[in-house]
Amino acid sequence: MREQIRDLADAHRLACRRAKLRRVLSKVAFEPAEKQPLRWHLFFDGIRLTSALAVGDPVGTPIWKSGPDASEAGLTQPELLMKCISELRSQHKGTWEVGLILHLADHLESGIVHESYENPETFPEASKMVCEAPDRVVTGLSGTLERFSQWRYYPLFCGGRAIALNHALDWLDAVEPLTGPDQDVKVSVRSAAMEMLAVLLPIYQEASHEHPHILVLFYDRFTVLAPVFRGVLNLRVLPNRGGSVPPNFGDDVFALLEPLGFLDGCNVVLVQCGSQDPGNLLEDLQAYVQRRPQNAENLEVHVLSPAALRELCQNHAGRAFPESLLVRPEFLVEEVPFRCPETGLDFRLDPRTEPSRWHHLARQNFWPEDSATRQLQVSRPVATAMVILRFVKAGLASALVCLLAGAAWTWWSGRQTATARLDPQVAQSLQQDLETAQDTKAYLMKWGNVLTPRSQAWSVMDLAFGLVPPSDSIVCNSLKYSFKQEIGPKDKNPGSAGWTREWTLEGMCDDRGSAYLQGLQESGVLNEVFNQAEQRLEDVSFLPGGGRTLKAVYREEANPAYDSKKTDAFPYAFRLVVDQTVPADDPLALKPFATRKK
Repeated sequence: MREQIRDLADAHRLACRRAKLRRVLSKVAFEPAEKQPLRWHLFFDGIRLTSALAVGDPVGTPIWKSGPDASEAGLTQPELLMKCISELRSQHKGTWEVGLILHLADHLESGIVHESYENPETFPEASKMVCEAPDRVVTGLSGTLERFSQWRYYPLFCGGRAIALNHALDWLDAVEPLTGPDQDVKVSVRSAAMEMLAVLLPIYQEASHEHPHILVLFYDRFTVLAPVFRGVLNLRVLPNRGGSVPPNFGDDVFALLEPLGFLDGCNVVLVQCGSQDPGNLLEDLQAYVQRRPQNAENLEVHVLSPAALRELCQNHAGRAFPESLLVRPEFLVEEVPFRCPETGLDFRLDPRTEPSRWHHLARQNFWPEDSATRQLQVSRPVATAMVILRFVKAGLASALVCLLAGAAWTWWSGRQTATARLDPQVAQSLQQDLETAQDTKAYLMKWGNVLTPRSQAWSVMDLAFGLVPPSDSIVCNSLKYSFKQEIGPKDKNPGSAGWTREWTLEGMCDDRGSAYLQGLQESGVLNEVFNQAEQRLEDVSFLPGGGRTLKAVYREEANPAYDSKKTDAFPYAFRLVVDQTVPADDPLALKPFATRKK
């Protein structure tokens, strides 16, 4: 229990350090590294670090500059990395937000995906599961989650399969302090080989649509084979195992091409992505062809040196790139000609969507996404709430100080008034007068409450007189009044209930009286009668409008006691029923009456 409380206290202190007003007001403080205004790109192949700096809006066209020289520090000394970050911030005054984007080519390993995740359409679920429990997605792994070894899921929609790739983060302990609340650097880790594939696919899109290609990405420590024909059909990672080329390179290439039917005609593109000359790969292929010449009759081999690759990329973009950007072709994924709209992963099998799909996959982040990493993160809503609470806390403290000061001032100023110096006998006499006045008020309120029901009964009679005013054409024989609450069958426990009161008048009338009584059925005439009653009695219960409804029903029949010979006889007998309904949301609605349970 104590350890849990201690962990909660540590998490709260860390959250308080991250929840700063400057971060809450910033538009990009809670965004990933790719969306920071200052992005430091580092390519690492296990030996060398290549640095470049992108400045400006990540959505537009960034300005590329030479990055800090971190070759001596590598990725093992956090102090030197922090020094480089501080220098970047000082050189670009006013820009605190920095994103560090690592392009890794020091290690790459492929894994076999479990049968349940072989379908590329399981990408939404598999991409999350491989970060949290890689052993449930990749075969042959133990159940222990290693933060220094990260797997990511890559669906091959055109090939109808999926693979998993692994990068080792041996430098994690040195880089992770940069993400703390003091430095607040956003870090993104990408696979350089997948970025290179995302750069080459738009260039070879038309050619690979007409003729099969296999892109061979030759790095110093591994080689990636990517057969492409109207989309990427497969991926295979060949470790170099300390040599200049992968062992049995030719056998692996032709073993990959034969099941796909590419031996009838295929272009093999050898891309130099590291410091080694791809001519060594060509020699290995030639050695295989000498052993099996029949398998290589329809193959064409193209070698892309770094200079040829740069020229090819610039021709595709239609413009020249700065030298600071061309230090690594993987950095080109940030440029508009090789960048696609961030609309999520496209699941269609249309080959035209393949470049945009791989642009999305190439930006997958290999940074750990475990609980230890999430504890270091604070979302914008939480940080905003904590900043607001901090201001509220300061405001309450200030209010308390002001309240105490006001109370002290009131006490002191009260001691200076004439009332405070009042004679005790005079004060006692005034107190007795006050008690007498309070007793009189209570007496009047008591009898006022007693007489109120009588006044209400008179208002009922008064409305009846308003409905049938004194006249020699109408004789009212009886008046009935009823009151009931209106509770619907669905309202089991209503907080308030509407009510209806009803006036029933019976009597006799002649032709003039009949015409008057029939006119009461018109809403305008009936509203006017109730308005006059409200003005006479000053009783708002008679006021029409709102949700209240008024209705008059008039019935008339021949008077059985009518004698036509008598001049004062009334030929008609009538019955007039007037209803007033007040809804449950009316200010005069009542609490429901208690009912006896059956």
